[in-house]
Amino acid sequence: MSSEPSKIEETLEPHDSSIVEAEAQQDHFENPPSYEVDENFKRKPDATEEDWRLGSPLDKEAPCPEDWATRPIPNLIFALTPLVKNSSVIREWFKTVPERDWYAALRLNAKNIPGLMRDGFHWSSANIIPGRGFILLNNRDLPREIGLGLTSCNHTRTYKLKGNENTDIEWRGTLYVSARKSCTITTFDLNWLTQDKIIFVSAYDWNSKPVYSYNWFRNSENFNVVYEGMPLKGWWPWPKAEPPSQGNASAATRENSIGER
Repeated sequence: MSSEPSKIEETLEPHDSSIVEAEAQQDHFENPPSYEVDENFKRKPDATEEDWRLGSPLDKEAPCPEDWATRPIPNLIFALTPLVKNSSVIREWFKTVPERDWYAALRLNAKNIPGLMRDGFHWSSANIIPGRGFILLNNRDLPREIGLGLTSCNHTRTYKLKGNENTDIEWRGTLYVSARKSCTITTFDLNWLTQDKIIFVSAYDWNSKPVYSYNWFRNSENFNVVYEGMPLKGWWPWPKAEPPSQGNASAATRENSIGER
């Protein structure tokens, strides 16, 4: 996609993870609404994958409203940034391209949150709706509206998306990318958006009650009251399936080899 400039005009300042957390956490991320765990949502610790796939109260007791796609408040929200995760501090401080200096918010209206948990949430540039995006430079209002008002971002790019059309797990939404430097926005490459840059995720039921929360800064506060303990696939950052042990991996390899003969 777009190429990265070899240098930028301004010197990039080093970032402290505590500062980034303070900047990123606000609105629904900073003070999520209080919630009570409904015992009906719980799954036994020894539940099997089949138990998890039998459905959830949200599927049966809270059917999808007709206006799910046009509701002004999204029910699935992802926040991403490259400033704090899985990277060398020195490399980040002295990097001379704008790839590192952005925040993104993926705000979706999802038809069926439990279904997206069972099937996994997947998206890519193929879900972008051509001709529906725009760029706002030197504008602080939009970052504030999407929950990035504390990040000192003045420039924002938007993309419209849709996925799983005409299915029970259809979703629609908007991707917002905000940055401090205009060159980051005008040359933004969607390949910079990767799962390892997710710092927050929130999902809500149709009564706007939180049913899933992921916070990279405070893992002890993560919860999923729809499918407790079930490993999630795709862009759900938590919980993930445990990697197979070396012995199990070797056994699986042998089985696959035998099956191929």
